[in-house]
Amino acid sequence: MMRRLSMPMRIWLLLMALTFGSVFIAEEMSGRQIVVVAIFLIAAVKAELVMDHYMEARHTQRHWLIMYFIWIIVVTLLLVGGHGWV
Repeated sequence: MMRRLSMPMRIWLLLMALTFGSVFIAEEMSGRQIVVVAIFLIAAVKAELVMDHYMEARHTQRHWLIMYFIWIIVVTLLLVGGHGWV
């Protein structure tokens, strides 16, 4: 009889799927700018998942959650924008 997967295991599997998705996008897609943006967006989603589920940030005060979310957005935008200058 199969038992249900725990939430940490589900999140880990999702993180692995996103990682493999990033590798696939990097290896198989053309269009350098779109590939870079897609990979950075996937990394932002992964960062949010790690903060929420493994660092348990979702249990903290609301202002910290807002700050974490803004940080992820700002860093992602800086990485995407900065990559365009290289």
